[in-house]
Amino acid sequence: MDLNTLKYAVDKINANKVNDLQIKNNLIKCSVEGKESDSLVTSIPYIKGMKFYRNGKIIEADRFENCLITIPLIEGKNDIEIKIEIPGFKLGAIISLLGIVTIVLHEFRKKRFKN
Repeated sequence: MDLNTLKYAVDKINANKVNDLQIKNNLIKCSVEGKESDSLVTSIPYIKGMKFYRNGKIIEADRFENCLITIPLIEGKNDIEIKIEIPGFKLGAIISLLGIVTIVLHEFRKKRFKN
């Protein structure tokens, strides 16, 4: 093993220290200082429905080995947000709500016409 290469890799990793990490429900936020050719490599696995933002603008993130997320950085401060939206969640919630309303209306009609 070439220790100079290892030192270079460790220095490169440590250069992009994440600040202000916040994880809430379906949102991950942090900030990191970067250079134009740098990327933020995360240990977060890619999930369908993720949206990536850098400084408030939506961006495309890359995947390392088709799994881990890497986010390209720009020169200076990078405010990163990852929002997770479960595919089909809204449609499923609407269908469930319609089902509940249908059951309530059916029970109401059943009681009303029983008398």
